[in-house]
Amino acid sequence: MDQELLELEDSTEDILRPRDPLDIGSHEDDVVGEKLSQPIVHCIFSARFDEADGPCIEWKYPDSFDVEGLEFSALASGLHNKSGPDIIYFKKGVMYGVACYRRHLKNGRGSRDAVMRSVGVITEHYGFLQKHAATLIRIAEEETTSQLSEKAKEEMMDYWRQNQIDTLDSSHNPNPTLSWSLPPDSFSDLFAALGENVFTLWKAALLRKRILFVLDPPLKQQCMFVYATAFLARHQIKQLARKVPQSNPLFYVNVMQMRALMDVREYIACTTERIFENKTHLFDVVVTSNLDDKSQIIVQVVDKKVAQATAVTAGDIMKYQYLIKKFQAQDQNMLVSFFQDMNNRLLSGLWNRRTHDAPVAPAELPNFGLHGTDIRFFTALLDVVSLDIGVERIWCGCCS
Repeated sequence: MDQELLELEDSTEDILRPRDPLDIGSHEDDVVGEKLSQPIVHCIFSARFDEADGPCIEWKYPDSFDVEGLEFSALASGLHNKSGPDIIYFKKGVMYGVACYRRHLKNGRGSRDAVMRSVGVITEHYGFLQKHAATLIRIAEEETTSQLSEKAKEEMMDYWRQNQIDTLDSSHNPNPTLSWSLPPDSFSDLFAALGENVFTLWKAALLRKRILFVLDPPLKQQCMFVYATAFLARHQIKQLARKVPQSNPLFYVNVMQMRALMDVREYIACTTERIFENKTHLFDVVVTSNLDDKSQIIVQVVDKKVAQATAVTAGDIMKYQYLIKKFQAQDQNMLVSFFQDMNNRLLSGLWNRRTHDAPVAPAELPNFGLHGTDIRFFTALLDVVSLDIGVERIWCGCCS
């Protein structure tokens, strides 16, 4: 093993050295761009697939809340083929929503004669959506008829009222603490599904690229992939909070939102609609599955320069193998800590280096927690953070 790999191994050991385990709930306020309050529920609703009119919002509370287009998010494409429950996260304007879907067959008859319904809420921050899922799933499970029952409406209004207290309001909560966290297994599931390609998503997230998952239902897994990918770029370097802000997870998107996506400069999203794969102007990185083997996940980067900057390198492979060997990639808190600490080391190194005159050489990259083969990613990141740091020119056999 060459000296550079030895240095990278030492830096990896340093990142993973035992310390106080990351308590996602108690350290959240140290992460740039995070919101501390548990937001109120602004709207609770029920969406149903009508045989004559298609997806529609059959009921909402309060009645004044604008739900235009919400039915296409709550009743995602492809769910009509799924009998089991599913969970869909989505964004509406500046707010976020979660909808719990259930299909009930009428009198045990065929799938064409079924009640397809999603029950959901709209709130301000995606970090608390999962806490609403249990109640929403239960209501969707119990509502088996075409018409939403009066009992369900009363229960949903009561649930809305119970969620009208802001946790940062000292009159209700004198000691507010953040209680949102990464859903169980979402990060480790992403790691297991993508393998070493998770480092391509890590680089793309830090470079503020548009990342789109195009996979078949269930939506819950896709939304958890989006959630976990948003965590890849987390850091605590406040001086670079504007240049490398918190990621922009849109969660589920549909064809009705294609035009709007053209104006979004960075995002992480998912969809079940395969037509997106042909709209390469809408994304920089697409994660999809092999049509012949749906279990095989493929990561593709559209632009050549972005592909070079986000390519899996020798250093990435070494980190991946180290994580697999040491932890079997099952410890979600450890994985979150690893990427956050790696980001902290990289970004703080950039911030401190801004006062140096000498350009950065590939051999110096282990000081930033990177490998010499990460030089293209390092150079691309410099463009993102807009720091006046030079990089030694890369010479290769094709250069003159």
